[in-house]
Amino acid sequence: MNKETRHLAMAGVVLGLFIAGIVVARQVLTPDSFGQFGYYRGDNVAEWDGLPTTFAETAQCSGCHSSNYTKWSGSAHAGVSCENCHGPVLPVLRSRSRCGS
Repeated sequence: MNKETRHLAMAGVVLGLFIAGIVVARQVLTPDSFGQFGYYRGDNVAEWDGLPTTFAETAQCSGCHSSNYTKWSGSAHAGVSCENCHGPVLPVLRSRSRCGS
């Protein structure tokens, strides 16, 4: 085997070891529940379930803001949720200090 062939063989071995290392690391570091729901961890569902809901339907706003809700529902913005511009509704509902038409 000449010098060039040995260098190519050594480069092939190094590349093969690098690829094998990536495959092993991926197997070791990827959680068992990964891929359960597509490209997501199945365990993440339980983690998110414990968090409070911060967004609601736009109809939730109509209780306190009926006149604004009526104007909004007949406007070009009717397809845009109130929360897109005004933020999550949960802090408002908890405080009730900012609620009112």
